[in-house]
Amino acid sequence: MLKPLTGKRNSHTENSASLVTEIRTLEIDNEDILVSYDVKDLFTSIPLDITYTIILDTLSKDALLKDRTKLSPYHLTELVKFCMKEGNFFHWKRTFFCQKRGAPMGSPLSPIVAEIFMEHLEERAFPYGIAEYNVKFFKRYVDDVFAIVKKGQEDRLLNHLNSIFPHDIQFTIEKESRGRLPFLDLLIIRHGTKLKTTVYRKPTNSGKYLNF
Repeated sequence: MLKPLTGKRNSHTENSASLVTEIRTLEIDNEDILVSYDVKDLFTSIPLDITYTIILDTLSKDALLKDRTKLSPYHLTELVKFCMKEGNFFHWKRTFFCQKRGAPMGSPLSPIVAEIFMEHLEERAFPYGIAEYNVKFFKRYVDDVFAIVKKGQEDRLLNHLNSIFPHDIQFTIEKESRGRLPFLDLLIIRHGTKLKTTVYRKPTNSGKYLNF
């Protein structure tokens, strides 16, 4: 019921393969810097009360909702609340704990709730578009952002993103090094005025697989 509400923003990327297709068409110059932004502990940091309001408002504006369900926006939102609260427990060392903040880890609903919230954050961050912050390219996969920004403006953008929900959502930044930037499972590489990619393997990768 909620999935059709997501993925409509220009910043949305479905996976690393779709991102590769897009970045290969880009032109960059020496005034640009490649950066990535990552939300710290997204699921456990989502302000759920705000997100419920966003969900109710978005469902209320969805003209196609009646084709998917007979439930009202209100009742769907109440079901989301129930799933978020009643499923927010975890087991550790033979003891059950209730997670007091954010969306439950492992719930199939949590990624969709997180995406709805992050799209709202972007709407607030860029009401007039990304160019206002000297951003040439901005793509997000869940809590990971790849951006091409004018040099010297990347920290300004970081501070701006961190100011939207300062008590809940905080981003970290990684800047390109020697013309290279890891993002998801990609290594994005400067090649003149173009970008090329290869597979990125973390330094801790051993190359070993479990023997099934």
